[in-house]
Amino acid sequence: DHVILSGTATRFGGPLMAALRLQMVLSEPLLRLLSPSQLGSLVAVQFGIPRAYRPAMGEDMKRLPPAAMARFILATYADITTPTRARQPVLVAVGKKETPVAKWMAKRLRQIIVGARGVMVPGGGHVWNLQHPMLFNDVVRAWVRNEPLPARLLPL
Repeated sequence: DHVILSGTATRFGGPLMAALRLQMVLSEPLLRLLSPSQLGSLVAVQFGIPRAYRPAMGEDMKRLPPAAMARFILATYADITTPTRARQPVLVAVGKKETPVAKWMAKRLRQIIVGARGVMVPGGGHVWNLQHPMLFNDVVRAWVRNEPLPARLLPL
């Protein structure tokens, strides 16, 4: 009965989708040169995944060939459908250390979903739920109970 959108995006359109396609084409040969553990480490560093979770990234990468990763990323951003109305309360959260594009998309989600609230997580990146698990739990608990959100969150 409550929704939290975190680490998500809106559909990529026109120039942004073309840039993503080009990035995938250019990076696939490099991705093929890396071992699964190297690729997992690269992804972990890029997204700020805590060290404790990094071995699992290498294991996941063994199951995901670079071409499949590229197809998955492209399909994800091409096929997202963003609702503009929700029957449930919607909270959009983004880490303050996220990319400018991720922050822009979080703000866009907050704007286009009628009645949505938005927060930024100080010190958090894309996986702020892993970086700050207690804060994440506190946010979820407060949101679903209709209680005030933790004071350390910033407005989006």
